[in-house]
Amino acid sequence: MPASSKSLALYHAKERSRGTFIEYNAGLGTTLTRRFRAIRDVSLALAENRIHAHYQPIVRLDTGEVVGFEALCRMTTTSGEIIAAANFHEATKDAHVAAKLTECMLLCVARDMRAWLDGGLPFQHVGINLSAADFNAGHLQERLCAIFADAGVPLKHVILEVTESVYLGQRDHVVAEEIKSLRNRGMRVALDDFGTGFASLTHLLTVPVDIIKIDKSFVERLVPGHGAVIIVEGLLSIAAKLGLRVVAEGIETDAQLDQLLSFGCRLGQGYLFSKAVDQDAATSLLARYGQHAEIGRSRAARLSVYRAKRSYLSAIRRKPCSDTMLDVLRAQASRWSMSARDLHVWIPLGPADKALPVWMVCIPSDATQRITGIGSATTE
Repeated sequence: MPASSKSLALYHAKERSRGTFIEYNAGLGTTLTRRFRAIRDVSLALAENRIHAHYQPIVRLDTGEVVGFEALCRMTTTSGEIIAAANFHEATKDAHVAAKLTECMLLCVARDMRAWLDGGLPFQHVGINLSAADFNAGHLQERLCAIFADAGVPLKHVILEVTESVYLGQRDHVVAEEIKSLRNRGMRVALDDFGTGFASLTHLLTVPVDIIKIDKSFVERLVPGHGAVIIVEGLLSIAAKLGLRVVAEGIETDAQLDQLLSFGCRLGQGYLFSKAVDQDAATSLLARYGQHAEIGRSRAARLSVYRAKRSYLSAIRRKPCSDTMLDVLRAQASRWSMSARDLHVWIPLGPADKALPVWMVCIPSDATQRITGIGSATTE
């Protein structure tokens, strides 16, 4: 075996678990080469301030109001393209890079939250994803509390999102104790991608969490006759009896939304409402659709208005953008300094009811581009 191959196998064995052996194979070199490239790209992006937070709205399903966001990591490439974390996830397997990414995201989110608070914008919380590496690095509580204290952001606005796999690691007892301490400081914890790991129901009894986020793999299967319908309805019932809040992930169709509403699900996120957007667009969403106190309107009345508007919007969803509409969209995009490469523009369509404005999202690139998403922004 060539020396380089031995080195790759040794590196991989140390990463997996010391005291074991890894047999070299051709795919091992490809995997590690891809990881080294990702580590290099992310390290350079961190040094050049090209890592930033985008925000996907958490929406209250029965009223269409935005109650908060999930913060998602984005990297701007040297060519100006904005890419999601899934494209450089391999880099997070390096403990040093993972720690730097988390610190960068926490600083971005704390700064943006402080700006929203200073602007008097209505939002309840922002969810931040944490990995096993964040817990294993140590001093997580001190780091989190210091960053948000320096920014002047109360911890009640912070939700820590952790997947089941984090609890199933070799140091799961360490994670559980750390999360307990974080909750005692005022932060809330969400169990992310719920239902995709092992022993999910057991975790509801043993893991100290406040929120469960139903994985999109269940939501996308909410069709008559599918077992996911029974599972999701059962999870919502169990969560309600345990006093846990539920957020449905990956909502993309009106049918999924209606099904979740019929089960009593109040919160959700997904492309039906919005993709993850930058801080400027998120600020606009809060200004227009942030949750305010309801005055003199019953839930039934609010839901009736919401459904009527969605029915109206669905009728125009497939109409192509006219030249006039494209001019309006481009003017809006220029005013908001949005990227022409990935242009999602929010246009108000009314409203007849001031308590529930509606919006549509378009990606104009030429006169044949079609409307790609219409809905109401909402959260808790």
